[in-house]
Amino acid sequence: MRNADNICVECGDQIPPGAPVAIVHGWDRTPIEGWSPRTHRQHSPWTSKRTDRWVCLDCVRSKYEIENRYADTGRCENCDREIRHWDFSHPMPSACCAECKRLASNKRSRERRRVKHEPTKCVVCGEMFEPRRADAKTCSKAHRQKLYRDISKWPAVENKPKRRVLARAAMARMREAEND
Repeated sequence: MRNADNICVECGDQIPPGAPVAIVHGWDRTPIEGWSPRTHRQHSPWTSKRTDRWVCLDCVRSKYEIENRYADTGRCENCDREIRHWDFSHPMPSACCAECKRLASNKRSRERRRVKHEPTKCVVCGEMFEPRRADAKTCSKAHRQKLYRDISKWPAVENKPKRRVLARAAMARMREAEND
């Protein structure tokens, strides 16, 4: 992906965290193994791969002065670092490095998967709560366990009532016990 450890490709200096960075595209040429003009239709014995490299702002101002005049400026989604980009054949990068790109993608995925549930009433205490799951009936682990223990006290019968009926019955018994 991009060069590691926030090092400027031009000067070799470490780019401090949060400092503006320019992303420069380059093309790495690698030879194709076993290439021969007789057996391959390809005209060149080389293959090219696009690579993105970081350049510090000082090098951008000195070596890329013309490009810097019409560069797009954006912000990293994750760390809010300023990004300069002037290769208009590719879209503006949304992240400054591979790590930020991964973290921003994970954050977007989490938000997309998050589901909001309507507040419901706890069957044990009657308090309103916002469930994390669609099938949640109790507001806490302790109340879920209390409900389960009350339901499991019922004797085994052939025609068992459904859990909801049992929960209501257990709830009614608890209220009676509290009133006594």
